[in-house]
Amino acid sequence: MVDQAEIHRKCISDNFEDRREAVNQLRTNFAILPDKESAWQDLIRLTGDEDSYVRFWAANALGAAFSAVPDK
Repeated sequence: MVDQAEIHRKCISDNFEDRREAVNQLRTNFAILPDKESAWQDLIRLTGDEDSYVRFWAANALGAAFSAVPDK
């Protein structure tokens, strides 16, 4: 089971490795996360990250996750 609260904690971490792990978890598990609105907001936040890896994969994940977002 994916721990969405832990993913969110990593999204706002000062450690870029935590944010890299978070974006990978969001990207691969978005469809099964219970709070998709919160996950969507985390992805949006990560698109402005200082780390280029995080920005790239967050932007990439937005496209893949769009179909699973409620209230488009």
